[in-house]
Amino acid sequence: SHARKVREALALLAENPAFRSLFIVDGLDAFPFLWGEVGSDILAADIATSRMILRADRVLAALQPDVVVVGNDSSFPCRSFVLTARRRGVPTVYNQHGLILDDAETVPGASDTLLIWGESRRRRLVALGNRRDQLIDVGATQYDALFGDGLAMPPASLDVAPDRRVVVYTSAPASRGESQGEYLRACSAVRAAAIALPEVRFVVKLHPSEASAVWEELQRGSSPPPLTVIKDCNTLALLARADVVATRFSTTGVEAVILGKPLVSMNLGRSPDRAPYAQAGVAVAVRTAADLAPAIWRALFDPETRQRLTAAREPFLRGTFAARDGRAARRAAEVVIDHAIRNRMVGGHTPAGAPR
Repeated sequence: SHARKVREALALLAENPAFRSLFIVDGLDAFPFLWGEVGSDILAADIATSRMILRADRVLAALQPDVVVVGNDSSFPCRSFVLTARRRGVPTVYNQHGLILDDAETVPGASDTLLIWGESRRRRLVALGNRRDQLIDVGATQYDALFGDGLAMPPASLDVAPDRRVVVYTSAPASRGESQGEYLRACSAVRAAAIALPEVRFVVKLHPSEASAVWEELQRGSSPPPLTVIKDCNTLALLARADVVATRFSTTGVEAVILGKPLVSMNLGRSPDRAPYAQAGVAVAVRTAADLAPAIWRALFDPETRQRLTAAREPFLRGTFAARDGRAARRAAEVVIDHAIRNRMVGGHTPAGAPR
């Protein structure tokens, strides 16, 4: 029934002249060629969203939680839980998980309370319309261990001579707002930089959701291969072994800065940087594929570049994290428990078998 209503709405939309005009490119009407695929994508996304909301509602009906905590309320699954929790009167808490600047998680009013790392995210969220009383600085829960004993973490063991420099490139698949072409250009740029700097060992750390096919194709026919590609490993230990870390927008850039590693930030597209490393001065910015190898060389060997990156490190960390004491998870847990207690006091859901 819902799918039929969506199809009927799409049929009306297809007859709208203003909407159809969006498909006119250089005087050519591309609507007949594109609308079938576009309409199918809209229908599929709507059906997937509806199913996810129904599933989230069933979960909450079965568990009757006192509070719902999400780590990313911009994703369909997490947002579905936020929406259904709100309908059921269950408080929701969002725990900041990264630094990407264009996340839809910043939409005002998504979650009731937002646990954030520190001042830089607070300013951005307020500018986007979130209320100040929704935001609580707790620090980064995922970095408690890193700010504690993690800074003395032993580096990963690689089959590399101790005096050979290592560059770790933390990759990620094309994501929202980024074309597949940008991703492929970045992969090719890393390979070209590895060939241009044969004295440096290049290690590519794949994202957990990233397939290795593109990297395998780039290595084909090269002997020895210019890159070492790794999917599963202790990422922090790998970063600890690096002399330079390069990335496009991965949160591993934050980890590199925490560990005191020179950072190279690559953006080969036309969109603004999705993570603020270059703007904050903690990374060498790369805008073209040809600039990657020289940027890595400067991060490795140029005293002025390395001094500039080091000088920017502490201001960046101070602005990013409200605290670096290894107790962020405890503060976050206290907020969550407080929400649960208050929800019970006003007559919210009680888990089956639990006393009020």
